Order: sequence, then structure tokens, then C-alpha cells
Amino acid sequence: MNSKTRSLMPDGPPAVTADPDPLAALRGPAGSGGPSDGADAAVVEERPPASAAGVARYLADPLAAFAAAAVAAFATRRQRRALEGRRGLAAVFIIPAGSWVAPLAAGVSKAFGADYASAPKDGAGVAPDDPVQIAALLSGGKRVFGFAVASAQLPGALVASADMTVVIGAPTGAIVKAALRLCRSGPVPRNIPDDTVAGLDVNDIIGAMRAGSRAADVILRLRVASAAKAAAAAKPRLPSLRTAVEFGEARTWGLNLARDIADYRAKRINWADVDRGALLFSPPGYGKTFLAGMIAEAADLPLVAGSIGELFAVSSGNLDGVIKATRKLFDRARSEAPCLLLLDEIDALPNRQTMDERGRDWWTPVINDFLLQLDGAVAGREGVVVVGATNFIAGVDAALLRPGRLERTIRIAPLDAAGAENVLRYHLAGDLPADDLGELAAMMAGRSPADIMMTVRGARRLARHAGRPLSVADLAASVLPAEPVAPALLHRISLHEAGHAVVAVVQGVGTLRDVRIRGRSGGTAAVDFGEADVMVAGDIESQIVTILSGRAAERVILGAASFGSGGSDGSDLAVASSLAAAFLFSEGLGSQLAFLAKREAAAGLLAGNPDLRRRVERLLRKCQRQADATVRVHRDAIVAVAAQLAESRYLTGAAVRRIVEETKRGAAVPGSGSFH
Repeated sequence: MNSKTRSLMPDGPPAVTADPDPLAALRGPAGSGGPSDGADAAVVEERPPASAAGVARYLADPLAAFAAAAVAAFATRRQRRALEGRRGLAAVFIIPAGSWVAPLAAGVSKAFGADYASAPKDGAGVAPDDPVQIAALLSGGKRVFGFAVASAQLPGALVASADMTVVIGAPTGAIVKAALRLCRSGPVPRNIPDDTVAGLDVNDIIGAMRAGSRAADVILRLRVASAAKAAAAAKPRLPSLRTAVEFGEARTWGLNLARDIADYRAKRINWADVDRGALLFSPPGYGKTFLAGMIAEAADLPLVAGSIGELFAVSSGNLDGVIKATRKLFDRARSEAPCLLLLDEIDALPNRQTMDERGRDWWTPVINDFLLQLDGAVAGREGVVVVGATNFIAGVDAALLRPGRLERTIRIAPLDAAGAENVLRYHLAGDLPADDLGELAAMMAGRSPADIMMTVRGARRLARHAGRPLSVADLAASVLPAEPVAPALLHRISLHEAGHAVVAVVQGVGTLRDVRIRGRSGGTAAVDFGEADVMVAGDIESQIVTILSGRAAERVILGAASFGSGGSDGSDLAVASSLAAAFLFSEGLGSQLAFLAKREAAAGLLAGNPDLRRRVERLLRKCQRQADATVRVHRDAIVAVAAQLAESRYLTGAAVRRIVEETKRGAAVPGSGSFH
């Protein structure tokens, strides 16, 4: 190996002349397989490397020194000898991460001399090499090296004819010591702990190995860089997926995935036996992206996170820019494999079935390329599990959900009491460990994890402003703020919410979780209507009746409805109108069979069409009459519930059902006569 060599890597290193024996200084006893401390007995190692030629060359080139040390650490004796002396050689080097590919390709090529070095761009994708050229170089006795995270990223002609494959592992203190001995400018410590380089990649290490620096200075830089990396990479505290009962079916899927990944790593199963991915859906604030991190941690996988919106934000927004950004995200996932790729806001990728012709012309190339990349990530490349997340599952293109892509949809349901307590304990971070939080958790059932986080934050603020430790009373005050409410307003709010609660119970529609007074802004009756296997017209009408029954209680018991039933998108009248529009114009449950709009868009038809408004108005008036009639029948129960609600500000669904049953039997209910 005494002839001049050249590197054909794009923007690669300049041509160099190979040394007679670049590994002589690193080689330990025969068959040692790595760097040796030799006869070191003192704290510092004063003996210079055996190869003066190696010292002269590496003194000004830390990258080549580090590359030679890394190869010496992980190559066998036979592989080292072939690298040192064999003229015609095909070698594959598997690198720890995508960021290592380019610098290690340059360093190893310098250290050992390569006629051609093949590496995928940015450490991702597949190396853009001509297999004919590779074959010609090898048949001509040239030295051809390939560098990648996985051999599948290299040309097949190179992989098939490789004389050796060297798997380069994470850097160690011994490798850094060996590299410093090659480019040293003073004593080298006898031992460099592995944690000196923990979390560092090759560029971090080479940046610390500056020409002319003492070894002690290099090691100090490495320690500072490692500490900085650890601080930057510190993950948020995540609860264990095993105890995260609040995530229900999604938790079960994640635990099964973690077990499959462990079996795959142990070679007990093939990648074909591992789930390719899943789509998580729920309203906002239910912790979908948080859960993805928990699943990745349980499976010991790096999390590569992206969103559809981000693909536009980081690109020009033009067609080619979006496609390039999409490919870059998937390439990053491939380079990190095995990993979990999170695709948030996946409903932002338009559904081709609902687009107009103009939108379809623009979006079709983007969507098709996205699907091809998804296929490549989960089918053509081992080790990538894809998890999508959305607040709006109806907007997701069905093509994303077929087998081999996201495969299954998993709903993250509202929290039950056990789930709420688990989330509450997590955000308390060890505070109040001996206190019984069961009653508070029951009050928080049905809330989102984000709501509970805000509740704990509010409780901590109350305790901090009072200058005392956090208590259960602070949590209770944060859940139900003691906002003063004028008696007349409290009376009306309590009757309104009691109307919702009692009518939901007596109709048997959905499940009443609880009812509460928030303050002057009103209250909430939480009814989980669920998703019945079969929904018929009567079910939808019963839901509308329940929604209008708060207004009915005001009309029947107080003589008139007040402001508050309408006025916002989430008000009773807005929700009832949207449901009625979907009933008539989307679901085909009215007298008209024509499909006019998707369920969520049906209410948008009302503003510009008087005829459609009249039909919705007729349905709403019919349901309002039924709500009024139901309130008249169950007036005593509503008044009794309202009385207790005004006093306690909170009642569980079970407490409301008890009051309704006692009222039916004519039993005395505390406070039942307060509003008569």
C-alpha cells in the first residue's frame, strides 16, 4: 500500500499518500482485536508511538487518527492486516448514526487510502452510486469502501462482494486515548473514562482534538461537550407506560410493541412480525404526542418527531419544497432506525376523496410521494415504526390506514377516575404521597390530561401565594374555584345544569359523569354520549333533547331562558344546531336522503340556505318541546339536584342518579324544597 490513492466522494478529502503501517502504534499483542495499553504502569504514558511516519501524518490530522483508532478497536486482527496491506479490497463500515457517516468516511479513507468511498448523503437514504462503476473498480483491483448506518443503504454490488464488514460502535475513552497517542503533543493519561465521551459524535470529538493542544486540554473539552450534550438532550420526565392506565387501548398496543421490539432485537422474531404503525386520535389535550414519547421510551427507541404543518414551515411551500421536506423527514427516520417516527397533525394532509378538482391537481403529487415514503419507511426499511396523531380522524385519507402503513386506529378516551388519579399523581411529582386523592380524581374524570396539568399548576400557585406547602385543599380549590356568585345567578346556573343532568339520566342517553358550577361563567354537565354500534334517528333526537334541557329547565321552572344557551361555538344551541344539521343533511336520518356535506361541515350549510335553516329549526323546536315536557315531569328531581349543586358546586353522576331515584319513590331529599 505504497501507491498514491484518491477519494471519489462528493466534496471529499484531498488525495493523500498512504503510510506503510498506520496502525502499528495502535496494535496490541497479536489477536488482541483493539487498542492496547501496552506496558503502561504510570499515571501518564510517555512512550511515543512506534510508527514515526504515523505520528508525522496524524499530528496535523485528528480525524484520520480518530478513524484509525476506531477501526483498530472494532476490527479483527485479520481485518486490520487487510486494511494495512491489501491492494484490491472491498470493505463495508457500519456507523453508529447518520451524523457519523461523512466524517468517518473521510477519516477512514485518509487513514487507509480508498480509491472510492461510497456513502449515502447526510447519512440517510441510499448511496447514489452506479453499480456498474462499483463493479468495474472492484474488478480492477481498486480499494472500495462503503460507509452507512445499515448495509441496505449501500450499493448491492459493494455489499455482495465485500471482503469485510466492520461495525463501528460508540466511542470509548480507550479509542480517544489511542487517537491522542497518534496526534499527541505531550503526555497522554493512562486511562480516559468512557463517560468522558458519553453522548458525543465524531465531530464533537474531532473538534476537541485541536492541533497543538495538550491531552489534558482535549479531555477537558470533551467533558464539557459531553455535559452540554447531556443537558441539551435531557428528556422531559415521562411516566412509565406500564402504569399509564389512562391511555387504555393505546397503552396496551405500546406495551405489545415494546415486547415485539425486544424480541426482534433478540432475533426471536423477524421485522415482518412487528406492527408497522398506528394512528392515535382524540380531542386536543389528551396527550397523544406525550404518549408517543412514552411508547418510544418503553421500547428503548429514539423518537423522531415531525408534523405535516412543519413540512410546510421548513420548506418553500411550493410543490417541490414540500416533497423535499417530506423525504428529508423520512430519511432522518431511516438513518435513526430502529426508531419511532411520530407524524403529528396528520389530518393536515388533505383527504383526496373530499378535495375539489383544483386542489386535487396540486395535492396529488404531494400525497402520492408521502405514501411512497411511508411505504419505504415501514415496509422497505427495517426498524421504523410510524405513529400518526390527529384531533380529527374524519379528515384522514383512508389510504394512510391500510395494512402496511398506519394499520390500526386507536382512540384515546376521556379519563376515568383511575386514569385521572394517575395523571394527577404524575403532575404532583411526588407531593402529597400519603393523601387520598380518590374524590378529587373522580371530580376530574372526563377532563383531559392538559386540564389536570393546569389544575395542579393552579393549586401550586394558591399554596405559593399563601406561603405554605401544597395541600389537598389547594387542589380542591383549583378544581372548583370558590368564585362568589350572586344568589339569583347561582340559582339559575344550578337549575340549568341540573336540567341537563336529570334529563340525561331519565332518558338513559349516554353516561352522566358529573355536574359542576364553574362560577359566574356558568357550569358543566358532563355527559359521555359514547359511540353506539348502531345510531338511529331516536338516538340523535335524544341527544339533542338532553342538550336543550338546560334551557328547558330555565323556561319551565323560572319562566324564561336567559343568555348563555347560545353565543359561542360550544354553546348548547350551537352544538344542538350542528347535530341537527348532521342528522338531516349528512346522515340521511331525516326525510331527505341526499348527502349534502360531511357531518362536521353540515352546519356550514345553514347560513346561506333559508330552506335548510327552516328544516333544522323544525327539528330543534320538536326537541325543545320534548325537553320542556321531560322537565315538567321530573321537575322535583331537577330542583333537588339544583339545590345540592348550589351548595356543593359539584355532584357526581352517581349522586344525581340517587337523587332521581329517591324523588321517584317520594323519599325526602335534602334541599329538595329549596327552590319551590
